[in-house]
Amino acid sequence: MEVMAVLGWAAFGIVLLAAVPAQVAGLPGTWIIFADAFVLRLLDGETRIGWTTVAVLGLIAASGEILEFTTAVAGARSQDPVKGTTAAAVVGAIVGGIAGVPFLFGIGAIPGMAVGAFLAVFILYLAGGRGAGEAWSVGCGALIGRLKGTAMKVLMSAAMLIFLIVSLFI
Repeated sequence: MEVMAVLGWAAFGIVLLAAVPAQVAGLPGTWIIFADAFVLRLLDGETRIGWTTVAVLGLIAASGEILEFTTAVAGARSQDPVKGTTAAAVVGAIVGGIAGVPFLFGIGAIPGMAVGAFLAVFILYLAGGRGAGEAWSVGCGALIGRLKGTAMKVLMSAAMLIFLIVSLFI
């Protein structure tokens, strides 16, 4: 095996190993795995990764995005929603995730997203004239929904990783 091929496979492996921890840190691990397989398929004509494998990985990544979003939104809309609840949960999660990145070597993005969703929905409900108890309850729903969505996406990343490794050796 020539040096460039060895370096290419090493880079492929390093990216794969980094993908699931990246997902845990709030980065798009599913899309990193997909892109890694896609690039390997393009650059290495003799690889065991076929276009079908790349397509399946793309479908899993897209499904993970949809599942994460719908789970997070369902948590935010678990009770009688105020107009803008979904948008508040999404924007709060984004802002909280960005604010949390500097903590715990990037893993702070996960609690940051959850707390951001909670705070945004909590504040929206209070501003909408709802009571603190209802605002707390719906905010907790947004927080739990965001955590469930993230957990599902991490599991999807792990499933993609296993699928890709099995595809390489079968």
